[in-house]
Amino acid sequence: AAQQRAGAQAEVATLEAALRAAADGADAPSPAAATTAAALQHKLDAARAAATELASARAQLQGLEPALTAANERHEQGRQAASAADAALAAALHLAEDRRAAVPAALRAPAALAAALNGARTQVNRLQTALQGAQAAQAEAANHEAGARAQAETLGEAARLAAVRTEEAAAQLATAMQQSGFASEADYRAAALAPAALDAMAAALQAFDESHAAARERHVRALATLEGLVRPDLPALEAAAATARERLEQTLGELGRQHSELARTDATLATLAAIARQTGEIEAQYRVAGHVAAVANGENGRNLTFQRYVLAALLDDVLRAASHRLKAMSRGRYLLQRREDVADGRRAAGLDLEVMDDYTGRSRPASTLSGGEGFMASLSLALGLSDVVQAYAGGMQLETLFIDEGFGSLDPESLDMAMKTLVDLRQKGRMVGVISHVEEMKQQIDVALEVVQDVRGSRVRLRL
Repeated sequence: AAQQRAGAQAEVATLEAALRAAADGADAPSPAAATTAAALQHKLDAARAAATELASARAQLQGLEPALTAANERHEQGRQAASAADAALAAALHLAEDRRAAVPAALRAPAALAAALNGARTQVNRLQTALQGAQAAQAEAANHEAGARAQAETLGEAARLAAVRTEEAAAQLATAMQQSGFASEADYRAAALAPAALDAMAAALQAFDESHAAARERHVRALATLEGLVRPDLPALEAAAATARERLEQTLGELGRQHSELARTDATLATLAAIARQTGEIEAQYRVAGHVAAVANGENGRNLTFQRYVLAALLDDVLRAASHRLKAMSRGRYLLQRREDVADGRRAAGLDLEVMDDYTGRSRPASTLSGGEGFMASLSLALGLSDVVQAYAGGMQLETLFIDEGFGSLDPESLDMAMKTLVDLRQKGRMVGVISHVEEMKQQIDVALEVVQDVRGSRVRLRL
């Protein structure tokens, strides 16, 4: 089109020059000149029409140039997409071949794979059944343990009450001996008869009195009965008396055996009393040590053992250092402190944590913190513990600190405050390592080790 335009313009210029020459050469044109002029005028009109058509064609050409450029770009994109698709197809074929090779030859058949899956499901069901049985056994063992612990506490309380009653009885015995004029317990025991002997003497006296009274009554009845009676048969009565005497001797022999058994019992009781006295002396010697051991084991008003008392002193130092950092990260809202009262009398106390909320002016358990707040508190405790360890170690520097996850639970503002704290630590000479998948943190960390996964496994690369 450009070449045609140039040719038409040249032809128009030639014809216009010819027309001017013809007009200047003759005032009265001849018929031939008139014919030539008419032909030239016709060509001039045709050339001008061609020029007009050429301008329209040029406008159309300019309108088609962006479409041609876009078509070229789409063609290039299509060519690149085709190349990428070919590469992806090759990678997919390679991956399929690798995975096909990784499958054991015995499981490549669908039937073998289905049989293996059924066997695995059977194994899973069997393991789940075993797990449920183990959990039930564990629950039963926990119940037995609780019952044994309750029984031990009951027996301990009974022993304590028995010791108290023993002490009271010993005090009453000492008072009674003083009132009776005995200088010592040995004098009292030397003068005192056995309770069984006293009972036997009292029984014998009562039996004699009863026998004497009965004999007198029988004698009176006998005299009254003998009036008007003949003499009894003495040999028969003597035989009956002999029989009675034999029975009496047997009874007396049995009574002697009973006395011997009573003496042995008295000796056993005396031995037990001596053992009780020795046990009382030993308990008196070790009473102070036992009280100190009970207090150290937490048997006090705060359920606080000696170990927890020492740890509480160290924990207070950690909480002071941690509160300084938590106050900065929470914008002055939270402080960490140790709970000193007893929340649950069934367990040891002294190391429970709570937070002072400056917004409400009250303390509440640390478990009421949200996920992000709990992470900030944990981070503050870790940093506070690091500071206290350095202080207790004579200023030894802990130059490296690693933090594993937890940043995903923070809102953007809390994340910025946590990052500011870590940056402050780094500026003070510490190296801080953070293990996280949070994208905002990745953008704020200058040096990072990234774990990249692909079809062949994982690899590590350094990003600066």
